Amino acid sequence: MPHRIFFSNKKELTPLLTAWGYKRFEPNDWDSDSYEEWIYDRGETNRVLKISLNVFDENGKLKIFTPDEWDNDWVISYEPEPPPYVPDDDLPF
Repeated sequence: MPHRIFFSNKKELTPLLTAWGYKRFEPNDWDSDSYEEWIYDRGETNRVLKISLNVFDENGKLKIFTPDEWDNDWVISYEPEPPPYVPDDDLPF
């Protein structure tokens, strides 16, 4: 992000991500129970965002970290691999 974003808890983060076009995966669809997962799906532009639950306390409040304490692995963002192309003539019907 080119500018600072401020939120103090998960309750404030959710509408922020939703306003940016992200949709939250259901918890049973997460790759890990350690990361909350979101997807930005706009046709050809897709992005997955994973946020470590360790950055929040048990009440959902954002923990305070100094820049030296911050671990970049706590927020992961990537473009997912597209599904493999299957030509129409390979379909079984």
